[in-house]
Amino acid sequence: MKLNYKFLLMTLLTLCMMGAYSCGGGDDIPEPEPEPIPDPDKVILNTQSLTFEATESSSTLTISANKAWTATSNQTWCTLSKESGIGGSETITINVAANPNETERTATITVKAGTASATATVKQAKKESQQGGGDSGEVGANGGNIEDMENKKW
Repeated sequence: MKLNYKFLLMTLLTLCMMGAYSCGGGDDIPEPEPEPIPDPDKVILNTQSLTFEATESSSTLTISANKAWTATSNQTWCTLSKESGIGGSETITINVAANPNETERTATITVKAGTASATATVKQAKKESQQGGGDSGEVGANGGNIEDMENKKW
């Protein structure tokens, strides 16, 4: 009977050790990787408004986007030095022609990157009106400058 008792004890001890080992932390089974969440499309401009005098001039606009972008102007007098780029931060030049009108004018620059978009408004001052004086030969109610009329044919 002693032999059976030792055999039974060894079997029971082996089963207990196997049970304890199998109930471990389960660290051997890797957790599944979560699906990456894509970044939403983004485009940011350093300003939303640019103001120019009536003369021909230029200024800069910095575009920051997380993917390829395109830029457009809705007016022919307002042009862009570059109309597309890759993601990251890039500075472009906005050029405006002289305003020949005696009214202020406005253009809109639209930048798109994927599904995102941003706009900047470009305002240009009106041309200053010419009133009297100069070489018009006109003399106002308060008099005028005779030198202005020197080159006129009478």
